[in-house]
Amino acid sequence: MKLNQQFFWFISLLAGIIFAQEIKIATLAPEGSLWGSCLDNIKKEVWFESKEKIRIRIFYGGKMGDEDVMVKKIKINAVQGGAFTGNGLGAITQEVRVLECPRLFRSYDEVDYVQEKISSELDREFMKNGFKLVGLIDTGFAYFFSKQNIKSLNDVRAGKMWMWQGDMLAYEIMNTLEIKARALNFIDVISSMQTGLIDGFYTTPMACISLQWFIEARYMLDMPISSVSGALVIAKTAWEKLPPADQKLLSDSSRKYLRALVLENRKKDAESLSLLKQNKITINKSADSAAELDALGRKVKTVLEGKLFTKEISARLDSLLAEFRSRKK
Repeated sequence: MKLNQQFFWFISLLAGIIFAQEIKIATLAPEGSLWGSCLDNIKKEVWFESKEKIRIRIFYGGKMGDEDVMVKKIKINAVQGGAFTGNGLGAITQEVRVLECPRLFRSYDEVDYVQEKISSELDREFMKNGFKLVGLIDTGFAYFFSKQNIKSLNDVRAGKMWMWQGDMLAYEIMNTLEIKARALNFIDVISSMQTGLIDGFYTTPMACISLQWFIEARYMLDMPISSVSGALVIAKTAWEKLPPADQKLLSDSSRKYLRALVLENRKKDAESLSLLKQNKITINKSADSAAELDALGRKVKTVLEGKLFTKEISARLDSLLAEFRSRKK
C-alpha cells in the first residue's frame, strides 16, 4: 500500500510539471540583483498561488542576448517574456520612449503620477504589437560618467560617449546635445572603456555599481539627464493562454514586487552615490544652468514628435505633468 501511495504521489507531481504552463523570461539583470530578485519573487509567488499551474523560468545576465535579440526571441516563442529597459521596450513600441525624454521630470512623484495615468494607454500600444505590458516602472535617473573630468556639457562633448546601439532616442539626445557618441551593445561598455573606444557612458548610479562600470570611470556629472524606464512584458499569445484568474494573479504579483523594486531601487540609488565616492569617483556639480538644460530637453522632445512617438502621446504627457504641477502649487 505504501509503495502505491508513493507511486501515486510521484505520478501526480510529474503530471503537474508536465501540464504547468511554462513562461520563460529573459533579462539583462544579473541573478541576485534587485531586478533579478524581483523576478525571482514573482516566479515563486505565481508558482505557489497558481497551485503549480504556472512555471516561470528566468534567464539572467543577458544569456538570451542584448534586448533587441530578446525581443526577436519572444516573437519566435523561444522565450515568452522579458524584463526590459526603455531601449528594449522601444523595440516593441516607440511610444513608450516619450517617458525618457531628457529633463522631462523634476521628481519621482511626477514619474509615479504620469506612469500610473499613462500605463493603460501604453498597454494598448503593446498589445497591438503582440505584447502584454504587465508592469511599467522607472529605475532612476541617468547621469553621465567618464574617465575625463567632466564639469559641464562642454566637457562631455570633448570626449566619446557610449550610446546603446539602435537606440533612436539616445541618438537624438546625443545629436541635439552635440555629444560625440559611439553606438555599441550594452555588454561592450566595459571593454570599450578599457580600450579607449569610448571615454564615458550614461546610466543610473546604482546600475553603475551593480554592472561594475564604475571601475572604468573616474567622474560623474551631477546633472540628471532623463528618467530610465523599465517594464516586464509577456507575449500576447502566452498571456491569452492564461485563464482570467491566472492573468490577475500574474499581474497583481508583478505589480506588487515591481513597486517594491522601485522603492528599494530609489533607496539604493541614493546610497550608491556614497559608494561611488568611496570608490574614488568624483561627483561634479554641473556648471550648466537648469534653464539651459531644460530648453535642450524640450528641443529633443519636439524633434522626436511624429518621428519616434506621436504628437498625441507627447501632448498627453505634457497635460499630465501640467495637471500634477498645478495640484502641487
